[in-house]
Amino acid sequence: MEETNKHQATQYILFKFIEWYKDVTKLTESNDLSILKTLKLIFLLCTVNNDKDQENLLDLYYNDFVAMPLGPVELSTYNFFLQSNFIDKKTLNKELIEEYRNMNFDNKNIIDDCIEKLKAENKNLIKCSASQLVDLTHKYSCWI
Repeated sequence: MEETNKHQATQYILFKFIEWYKDVTKLTESNDLSILKTLKLIFLLCTVNNDKDQENLLDLYYNDFVAMPLGPVELSTYNFFLQSNFIDKKTLNKELIEEYRNMNFDNKNIIDDCIEKLKAENKNLIKCSASQLVDLTHKYSCWI
């Protein structure tokens, strides 16, 4: 059951990333949300509210981080991406993201709050390339 909930939460995060990308770039039909870029954004999203119990993604489901050559990666999310068709090598397919609509309301609120706080820190973060996000995540003490 927890895996299903995590998949729903991940799909909701993907949906929110698409909406954020569209808001900042004004591009409605395309995005550059590759697997790598999305994993880096999820890592950064997990750093928001990490000092507040039950108000962060680490306490929600995202606590399976491992060190990989391009920085910290939430392993089960990475495996989920590899098994699903949501993201090809270049872009995220919004039409395939549907399961999140049935997710827990409290979990949606936690995700929404974390995304809004990450946007407040840097609204244009969503426009960064995957390699720029890799460079950014390599600066975190957990990676060093």
